[in-house]
Amino acid sequence: MTNTWRAIRDVLERRARLLSRPLALHLEINDFCNLKCFMCPREADDIEKDTANMPLDVVRAVEPLMEQALYVGLVGNGEPFIHPELFDVIEMIQRHEAVPTLITNGTLLREKHFDALVGDRPLLLQFSIDGGTKPTFESIRIRADFDKVVAGMEALVERKRAKGAVYPVLAFIVCLMKENLYELDKIVELGAKFGVGAINVQKLYPYIDSVKEHCIEDHAECRRVAAQAQEQARKHGIDLRFQEMGDSIDVRLAGENGGRPGRFFCEYAWQKMHIGLKGDARVCCFWTHGELGNVLDTDAAELWNNEVMVDARRKILTGDFPPDCAKCHMVCPHRRIPLVKQTYAQAHDVWKR
Repeated sequence: MTNTWRAIRDVLERRARLLSRPLALHLEINDFCNLKCFMCPREADDIEKDTANMPLDVVRAVEPLMEQALYVGLVGNGEPFIHPELFDVIEMIQRHEAVPTLITNGTLLREKHFDALVGDRPLLLQFSIDGGTKPTFESIRIRADFDKVVAGMEALVERKRAKGAVYPVLAFIVCLMKENLYELDKIVELGAKFGVGAINVQKLYPYIDSVKEHCIEDHAECRRVAAQAQEQARKHGIDLRFQEMGDSIDVRLAGENGGRPGRFFCEYAWQKMHIGLKGDARVCCFWTHGELGNVLDTDAAELWNNEVMVDARRKILTGDFPPDCAKCHMVCPHRRIPLVKQTYAQAHDVWKR
């Protein structure tokens, strides 16, 4: 917990150059996917895809940071179950007592994976669920079969019950758009069926122009439906978190309290480090404003506090946002006590699971 206390001190003192190491790592594990979801960044012409799986050398290069991280997310523009050495990566993370977190479309989950997934070693498995009914789900997640995804989750939960295992903890991640706004209630009920611990709901972000027509424009109605779903989720013991991606900080603050405080904060810039497919470090997955360096060439801990990263934090603090931050859902008011509680809860919650 020493690193967590350092992170709390960094928040309290509004540091741009941090004493702490990342509480979380995000590894872009691959950029292969078996689906063609219309809203995915992969569908943009200028996004690289289908090029490689992250080499184990890159994973080994960030191992020293795993020793102090709470969790390591295996994310990116790909489906992690396609990576041929996925379970070697998971084992490496667990060896350092960090919690591996996978975001999967669920279509490639098979019983042959269950022995490696189910047990007493912490693991979080997040399923991308963008519809509470078969027609809606399959109209968004192109090439996916709703019934097979649900059957896979059922089989996994049954194996957990049979072994009396706690892990993997299951969660849902939802991309919210016009097509599925009024199916949040059904998604919550589906989550309750499988005992998910959390549902992370993110408004559709228009990575490509063709998806703008699917974005929700009525902010008030969106918040109303999300709040209703949060209340429904609470009754099932599910933590439903709603992130208003694509809305500027001014729009979000107007809905919250009508004010614009002078200092800001970003959980990614202060507490998470994103490592690209080939080892390039970035402030986050949205970041295009200069790379930090490559973990194969420079010590990862040094990159965490290099001048690009420190400058980004300074600008966020003052509201002079870098271009990639102005509409990011992670930017929030810097309110010290709530942020300290959030940091502590993040550490506690990972291990409580």
